[in-house]
Order: sequence, then C-alpha cells, then structure tokens
Amino acid sequence: GRWSAVGVTTEVTTRKDAERLQQAVYSISEAAHTTADPTEMHRSIYAALAGLLDAPWYMILLTSPRDAAQYDVAYWVMDHEEWLPRQIAVPRARSERVARSGKTEYLTREDTDRLVRSGEIELHGSPTGAWLGVPLYANGTLIGVASLLHPDENDPYSPHDIEVFEYVCQQISLAIDRRRTQEALLTEQRLFAALMEHSPDTIYLKDLESRVLR
Repeated sequence: GRWSAVGVTTEVTTRKDAERLQQAVYSISEAAHTTADPTEMHRSIYAALAGLLDAPWYMILLTSPRDAAQYDVAYWVMDHEEWLPRQIAVPRARSERVARSGKTEYLTREDTDRLVRSGEIELHGSPTGAWLGVPLYANGTLIGVASLLHPDENDPYSPHDIEVFEYVCQQISLAIDRRRTQEALLTEQRLFAALMEHSPDTIYLKDLESRVLR
C-alpha cells in the first residue's frame, strides 16, 4: 500500500544517509592521517562535507595562541572558491557569538537581519543569508568555530542537517587536534636531532635496562 511504500522509502533514505555520513567520516579521518599539507587536509574535509550538506560558504576559524582577539582562518570557501589562510578579528561577528557561548547557533536570514539591526552582531562584509556555526573542541578546550553560510536562502538547514554538521565538526576537531599533535611531535624530533648533532658532549641513549641505544 501507499503507507508501506513510504515507510520503505524512508528506511532506504535513512540507510543511504547513514552510509554517506560514514563515508564522510572515513574520508575526514583519512585526510588527517595521510595528508601532509594542512590546506589539502581541509580541502579534503570540505569535499566530504559538501557531499552531505549544501555548503556554498564554509569557514574554519581557529583560536590564535598569540592573540585572544584574533582567529586564524584555517580554511575558507566562498561560492566554492578557496581563500588563502590568514588571521582576522571578528568582533561581534556570528562566529564570535558561538565562541563565547560554546554552543551551536543557527541563524536564518531573518534572525541575522534582526541581530544586525539591534547591533548585537556585525557582518564584516559577509552577506546576511542563513548561517550555521558549531564550536570546535579538543580535549575539552575550545579550538575554533566551523560555519556554513547560505547567502541565497532564508532557512535551508533542517534539524537533521544541523545534527549532521555537529557530528562532522566533532570529526573535524579530532582531525585538527591530531594534526597539531603530529606537528608538535615532529618539531620536538627535529629539535632533539639538532641538539644531538651539535652538542659538544657525547650523548648516549639507554633503555630501561641501561642498554645503549645510540
């Protein structure tokens, strides 16, 4: 009957959505593990995300260890065109609201217009549109904000879309944290190698049983 057919269609659609999400998570994990260049990693992540959600504008802002008022733009796509990483300040911007609250925020075009008129937010040259921002956390610490902006529609994202983006952002946070850990380890290894090479004294490395390793 018609109702059973609708039920089957819904089940198939849900299963396909789950498979697409699983594939996207796998792609993000692969990018974090195998991609040497950070921009290339974020490019791969965006490709995986764009397979799940309509994302004409997409931005990853990371908190700056040098200046709490500044954010490092790790990746930025506007109308599917990439922009080079740089540092920006976003006072009273939508991303800054999410960073302050530590919570996901979805603003329709009407919401954005209302907040701009009241002076609660500033757009800093970006269009109004519908905007979805999710905080990025690593080990309980805020490391940035991921956001989607749809300049052409008032309310394009459903509650399910928001849940999908939040889940993907968890994977993005893991990927960024993993990359930072790898870079920190590589820096330590290079520093240690330089110390070993240029030390005027003889240095021996031993294991727990005092066997010389180097």
